[in-house]
Amino acid sequence: MTAWKMGIIGTFSNLPEQLCIAALLSLLLCALLALLFAMLNAKGYAVYQLHGYARRQIWVRDVRANLRASLIAAAGIIVLAACAYAAIDGFAQWQRMLRAFAAVLAVFLLVIALFHVGGMRLATLQPVLSGLKGHIPVGRATLDMYVIRVPAALVSMATVSALMTAGVSVGQARQRLAYWGDNGSVAYVEGFRGSATDADMGAYLQWVAHENQAGKVIRAYKTRLSDIRDDTSSTPAVSGNVLIVNTAYLRRNVLKDSSGTRIRAVPDGKVLLVIPQERSGDANAIGQVVSAYVHEQWAQTQLIHKYGWQKYMEHEQDTEFNDAPGPGIETVTGLKGQTAFDYRFTQNSNADDIGDVGHAQTGTIIIGIDPSSDVDNLFEYSTESMSLFFTDPDQAWKELKQAGLDTAITAMSTPARLTLNEIAEAQRSLYQAVASFILGVLVLVMSGVALARTHVRGRAQEVFARYIHGWAFIRIHAPLVITETVLFGVIMLNGIHRYVQLLQYYDPVSRTYDFNPAVSMVEVVVICVISVVVCMAVTAHDTKMLCERHARAQ
Repeated sequence: MTAWKMGIIGTFSNLPEQLCIAALLSLLLCALLALLFAMLNAKGYAVYQLHGYARRQIWVRDVRANLRASLIAAAGIIVLAACAYAAIDGFAQWQRMLRAFAAVLAVFLLVIALFHVGGMRLATLQPVLSGLKGHIPVGRATLDMYVIRVPAALVSMATVSALMTAGVSVGQARQRLAYWGDNGSVAYVEGFRGSATDADMGAYLQWVAHENQAGKVIRAYKTRLSDIRDDTSSTPAVSGNVLIVNTAYLRRNVLKDSSGTRIRAVPDGKVLLVIPQERSGDANAIGQVVSAYVHEQWAQTQLIHKYGWQKYMEHEQDTEFNDAPGPGIETVTGLKGQTAFDYRFTQNSNADDIGDVGHAQTGTIIIGIDPSSDVDNLFEYSTESMSLFFTDPDQAWKELKQAGLDTAITAMSTPARLTLNEIAEAQRSLYQAVASFILGVLVLVMSGVALARTHVRGRAQEVFARYIHGWAFIRIHAPLVITETVLFGVIMLNGIHRYVQLLQYYDPVSRTYDFNPAVSMVEVVVICVISVVVCMAVTAHDTKMLCERHARAQ
């Protein structure tokens, strides 16, 4: 039993939030309908009581009378669920699915049965004569209605933020796909298996170096000036984003100098430095930092050439190349306001990453390094392993398998394909959020209708007496008006307070949150107003109909 309970808890804890909200709202809707059905059947139950039936017998007859329609509805639900399951999963693991479906159906039937019995007991607690007139014990019935209405209101408010977040997620995923554009036909290595050895790593880096020499690797390593500047260096402290690229990158991405001429390649044997025009005031400081960084990388590369990759770590502190002249640096002023695509993807980033994932960055300092400059080395490749993209995914995977490295890596993925999967997942969440939102509004509206009709029918004589004496609507239905106003007033004010607090820190450019608090606040207010207005409108309609019936009877 402990294992079974833990399995249930684990299952529900792993369910999507939107699915749990939709399930809860569906349960509340079923409970509301069962309760309303039983209470509005008060006249029929009174007739049964006149014939001497006990409550249990009345309930059994009620079930029998509605069994056929219920079975047809249940059969329809089962057929729809089976068709959906067949289309999605082809009946794989059908035994587990059947058990889960049976458990969910049992929960719903239990809730329906409990609220049906509760509504029937409420309807039969009053005198038979009152029941024959269709009256309902309004005090208890109203309390039961609010047992459903209050949770439904709170859950419905929660669906507002979820709906906004899901909608924004779809938009952001589509935007990321648009950012990739033609660059989506590249692949990257996600990582290495835990069983990968140092020899596997060395072989992989050697293979990457070979591919880079052949121009098949797009280099797009994102860092900061403060990170490439040595703390012990005498170079000036300067900040800014840096993107280290190669010729393969420049061929696939349009970067221009200040005159509008496209930069197509890294100069042979040199390092390219593109300083954005808006950073021209810091050009000297940036040049010094980059020059020191390039010379340091070149010196490390010479040590690797001399001692080999395996023994390099033993001679890492050697200074024999520190005073030797390194490669030259060709500095170019970049066109003002142009963007540089950073080739970053969700799976490759973390919360501390620079900027937005997969976005083109404005004002980034570009450092172009090619194998001919003898600056890039295996040590750098190991650091940048997750920022190297291969121009031909199929060919790269084929060569990886030929080199026997396919078992060392986790996977080779195409960002555009993963982004499409992300869009599909975001759309599923959006559909669930829309369904939850609609269910929430539906439960609120229906509970408002049920509450209004229960209130009018339960206080029929009192309502009629006040109406014919010319009382105003608010005075006639003061208890209902006050309760509804207080309930949804508190919910609305709480929502407004919450979203106003969020709005103080919301930046529409950087999108501090996944949704706009102002829009969510308006939605909360609209839902609360609609819920109260529907309840009051149905109350006014039923009051009018009640008085017309009394007038005709008199």
